[in-house]
Amino acid sequence: MINLLPLEKKQKLLSKKRTILIVIFFVLIFFFLSCLALMLFSITIYSQIDIESKKILFSAKEKELNKSEIINLQEEIGETNLELKKINSFYDREIYISETLEKISQILPEEVYLTNFSAKYYFKEVVVQLKEKKDNKEEKFGVEFSLSGLALNREILILFKQRIEKEEDFTEVYFPLENLLEQKDIDFTITFKVEQ
Repeated sequence: MINLLPLEKKQKLLSKKRTILIVIFFVLIFFFLSCLALMLFSITIYSQIDIESKKILFSAKEKELNKSEIINLQEEIGETNLELKKINSFYDREIYISETLEKISQILPEEVYLTNFSAKYYFKEVVVQLKEKKDNKEEKFGVEFSLSGLALNREILILFKQRIEKEEDFTEVYFPLENLLEQKDIDFTITFKVEQ
């Protein structure tokens, strides 16, 4: 096919083709950029929704952890308070060994000599029944004293034993019968408790 159009017309046609190609090119670029913008916009919205949902999950987990930490902390505080109450009650009901030693020295006959003295603290749980038919455990504590020594004769040793048994603060007095086998120069042991 031979083009017999004049040169001006040919150039106009050529420029129209170029313009149409340029317009098509820009329309394609605009379409591509529009699609890209829509994809980026949808990715942004998806990311924001994902971030918000993760924030909600994170805050829920954090509240759950905080609740468990608070519960653990409350349990720890409760246990510490119980220990402090026990310590406080111990100091409120403290048994002074010096007072017991003073009582022993007052009731000790002159012919009895102590060679050994020991004191040991002890704790025991006692079940106390209340009116509401509930058992309540209560801690009792005291000091167990053990004395050993030398008595010049049996009568003085028996006198010492009777004085210890008469003392109201001394409980569970244990005086072995082997102490009374000898008549003179008797090695003896005696144990008793002081409870608070």
